[in-house]
Amino acid sequence: MAKFHYSMENILNVKTKIEEQKKMELAKAMMAHKVEIKKQEAIKAELDTTIEDFRERQKQSHSVSEFKRLSHNVNYYEKAYKAQKEVVVKAKEKVEAKRKALQNALEEKKIQEKLKEKALDVFIEEEKYKEIKMLDEIVGFRYSTKTDEE
Repeated sequence: MAKFHYSMENILNVKTKIEEQKKMELAKAMMAHKVEIKKQEAIKAELDTTIEDFRERQKQSHSVSEFKRLSHNVNYYEKAYKAQKEVVVKAKEKVEAKRKALQNALEEKKIQEKLKEKALDVFIEEEKYKEIKMLDEIVGFRYSTKTDEE
């Protein structure tokens, strides 16, 4: 039996490499998203601490300049939190884009694998046909030699 050779094996290999690359890109995007979420949580914690500090200082009635400073700090962390929220949303959108790209790569690879399976099925059928033809020739040859001997 002959050895099966898929003519588009190189394309399948490229599709497999693209899939692996897309997996890596998705993993990196997911890690970046997690990092941004951690940053957002840290900013939120700092904002909560600053607000709590501001409230405590109000009760103790300190100077106006200190209230201005604390108010400025609260505003700073609120703006930072909103900005970080946008960064997290963008990171999530990037993750979704990478996920879609990976899905497309998986579909393309699956198409190539199905084509390879179909080519293998055709190859196997051709080999069976060749084998049957060869057996028929052998049987025909034996039959013809037996009739010649008689």
